[in-house]
Amino acid sequence: MRRHLILGAGLLAGAAVLPTTAAIGGGDSSANAVDARTDALRLGEEALGRGDAAEAQREFERAGSMQHVADSEMGLVRAYMQAGTYRRALAFAAHTAGAHPETPAGAVLYAWLLHVGGHTAVAQRVLDKTDTRAPGDELTRQARAQLSSPAPVATGALLSAPCRLAPFDAGAPLPATASVIATGTLVDGGRRALILLAAVGHGRALWVRDGLGRRSAASLERQADGLGLALLRLDTPIESTSHLVLAPRDPFAGSAAFAVQYAASIEAAPSWPLLRPGFFGPLHRPDGVATLDIPLSAGTPGGPVFDAAGRLAGIALRGPDSLDRLLTASALRREFGKLLGDVSPDAGVGRATVDVIYEAALRSTLQVISTP
Repeated sequence: MRRHLILGAGLLAGAAVLPTTAAIGGGDSSANAVDARTDALRLGEEALGRGDAAEAQREFERAGSMQHVADSEMGLVRAYMQAGTYRRALAFAAHTAGAHPETPAGAVLYAWLLHVGGHTAVAQRVLDKTDTRAPGDELTRQARAQLSSPAPVATGALLSAPCRLAPFDAGAPLPATASVIATGTLVDGGRRALILLAAVGHGRALWVRDGLGRRSAASLERQADGLGLALLRLDTPIESTSHLVLAPRDPFAGSAAFAVQYAASIEAAPSWPLLRPGFFGPLHRPDGVATLDIPLSAGTPGGPVFDAAGRLAGIALRGPDSLDRLLTASALRREFGKLLGDVSPDAGVGRATVDVIYEAALRSTLQVISTP
């Protein structure tokens, strides 16, 4: 299992996905060239800020073609993340950290991406090496403090370009009193969401936002009291190219599980979800609830849980005893039917790599935001 988790992300596969322009060295030292490169970096950041990942990628590649420097490469990593291509982002972040050891921010970005994708031990080793090369670096210290906490949240310098450890939300500003109250699961092709019923308060405004920073207001459509869930209808559908596929049967105890959630935070800032690997526990019938051997206590419950094939196995719940449980896909299917997507065939389906599962999670795992 450990070998699968580490190798599955393709941590050393960077050479296969690196953009050709970013590897060009040298660069024109004239004032015009410096101005053009600065302009490309600025335009790339502006494109990210308005949610245009494709334009941001073009501008950061243009900057990288002028000079092989870490700042344009970190911009590209973030453009890949905002486009939902975690595998490409992780591989290029590994290249940036290795090719620019004089820039600790590159290693910090790489470590953060490792951590959110479930590779916490590897992330800590990256920071250890960075401490050896650049002892006393403040950005590394802040990142280590967050990644050592049960609920890492990027704040302060960790949100500054070029090493910004979060996506952008291009929507209108939210009320100052808004906060992230739960994790949700995007269903029905991006038109609806499932959240914990406890997160729905009378008269409260609700929004949902995915790991790419895309946000929509939402309203309660119906309650499933027996499951403790609420079905929300989104005012503006969130396009989901990663169509969820349901597991055809409930998971076996001891099989691999991947739960996704957002870190608990009193603010409503966008962030990347946290994937945590573990195992499914025994299934308790007839309620369709299983135990989860995954440490989720520091996050917000309600997010999707995937099996080893990358199929939706259920939704993570927090029990009255504060233990994490799985509301299985079969229980969800009985209540919500076709809204959950197609059921995967049981035969001929192989294991999915962790990076592929995380890419699906970026689009299907939602921050649930509300005002008091």
